[in-house]
Amino acid sequence: MQFYLPDFDDFEYWDYVDQLIAGSRQGQIMSQRSLNQRPTLVDLTDEDPYHNSDEEDTDQGSDTETEEDQDDNQQEDPQTTNDQQPQASAGKSTESDGDICSICFEPFSNSGDHRLSCLKCGHLFGFECIAKWLNGKKGSSAKCPQCNALAKKSDIRVLFAKSIKVVDTTERDRAVDDCKRERMLRLAAEQNVEQLKLINREYAKRLAQCDERNAGRQEPQSACSSTRNLYENSPKKAKLIPTNYQYKTTVQISQQGNCRVMAFDTCTGTLLVSKPSQNRLFPGFGIVKISSLDVRNPFFLKLHNKDIRDLKFNQRGDNLLLSASLDKTVKVTSTLTDNVVQTYKCDFPVWSCAWNTVDTNYIYAGVTNGSCLIFDVRNTSEYVHAVQVGNCPVVSLAYVPHDQTSSFRATGILAGTLKSCHFINNANVSEFIPYQLELAEGSLTSLSFDPLSRHCLVSYRPSQSMPKTRHMVYELSLKENESERSCECKMLHCFYGSNVHKLLSRSLLYPHPGVAGKSIVCAGDESTKTIKLWSTESNAEIQTLPSLSQPPLDFTIVAVPGNLHYLAALTDQNMMYYQWQ
Repeated sequence: MQFYLPDFDDFEYWDYVDQLIAGSRQGQIMSQRSLNQRPTLVDLTDEDPYHNSDEEDTDQGSDTETEEDQDDNQQEDPQTTNDQQPQASAGKSTESDGDICSICFEPFSNSGDHRLSCLKCGHLFGFECIAKWLNGKKGSSAKCPQCNALAKKSDIRVLFAKSIKVVDTTERDRAVDDCKRERMLRLAAEQNVEQLKLINREYAKRLAQCDERNAGRQEPQSACSSTRNLYENSPKKAKLIPTNYQYKTTVQISQQGNCRVMAFDTCTGTLLVSKPSQNRLFPGFGIVKISSLDVRNPFFLKLHNKDIRDLKFNQRGDNLLLSASLDKTVKVTSTLTDNVVQTYKCDFPVWSCAWNTVDTNYIYAGVTNGSCLIFDVRNTSEYVHAVQVGNCPVVSLAYVPHDQTSSFRATGILAGTLKSCHFINNANVSEFIPYQLELAEGSLTSLSFDPLSRHCLVSYRPSQSMPKTRHMVYELSLKENESERSCECKMLHCFYGSNVHKLLSRSLLYPHPGVAGKSIVCAGDESTKTIKLWSTESNAEIQTLPSLSQPPLDFTIVAVPGNLHYLAALTDQNMMYYQWQ
């Protein structure tokens, strides 16, 4: 048997041994140097290792030849040898890094003292190793060995797994995000296409009407035929063309019912409807966001714990919604980010709300004790003013902006309770003067104000003296003298409905889409479950929309790009669209 006897002072040899154990690439290079300069070979089987110098020379010569052959073999393909070893070591370390304990560098076991365990932070260790680690630390010094998160022995959790394998889902997650982005872009493109189709149809319709009129005017006419054609093209003949609302579609809002109010944002074209939450784990009430261009994909957002009684947009393009609820709160919500911006708590349930459309820093809320609360959004704690307008709930609020060209130039708030109606004159920022309006007797159910005509609509329930529902249009005037201050009302129109009005439904006063300077009164009829429309131009009923499955509760006007005009009606479960044609 033959051995190498190294000199203990030969540090290069021992470096060679250490590098061979590490198995690194640098160790291979050092091994070649050490083999060329290794110590003298001694045969331990002979009694006198130096007795035969010839044999020794022969052995050395043969060894030298062997070394040369080895060197030649190594030089023939050094790249193959150098490439294979790093790949093997890298693969081994990659496979074993996730299966060993970072404290003792030993593999995990699925039972025993070194079974797989973790801390709250999620890092994995052997149970015995992490227990000893935490026992050696006290108080705040006990931390995770990897992330330095605070930990204690009770945080150790034993994991029941035979093996650990982490799947790289980076590409899949990126693909999912790209798919969502493409879906949103496709939906936006579809909405733009539908919008352009609507505009194109409207332009084609108007172009056809213009062509018909031009063709009639350019035909050669005799004296007799000219008179006849003038009669046919006269305004009286044009009035025979039907201009009214046509049913368009129905959107189901809630199968459970309990829908109440809605609001439309003219800047973004978004319609919001209140409804209860259908998730039993998260009960409450919120809003359904319906795009006027895509009514098939509504979006629900929970806002309140109890019924929502009123919704108002500020119509300034900042996507802020004001909501009033019976849970004694008033909330300002951003419909752009779907987050509640501000919440105000009241002492009583809130039945109505309104924005100051001139200075949107101020909002108004009507509560059940007959008070109108004025809030400043810059004051996030409580209301800044309270005006008492009665002793029963304030069911309707409407802001009246200043108009220098109108006979009624005052700025303030119209507040309608179940028994009376008041105009709160806002002469300056800190002064609010209430005036009680001398209206007809009865139980008030709804109040609506038209900023263009400066008229207000007041609806009353039937009573013993008045057996039918009344919808009365008033013109307001404010008199402020040194001796007397008063707000007078002049009744312009009175329209009668049915003799049944149990629900606290709302009526609507809005500009006439076909006649400039005139208005339309829209109200529901509970006895026939229909929608009645009256015109202030003719002072008569102009249309009765088809009967519904349930009585209508609220109305709003939806304006779509392309000069399209819709009337939206809300029942307990559904919403109907009617287009003006």
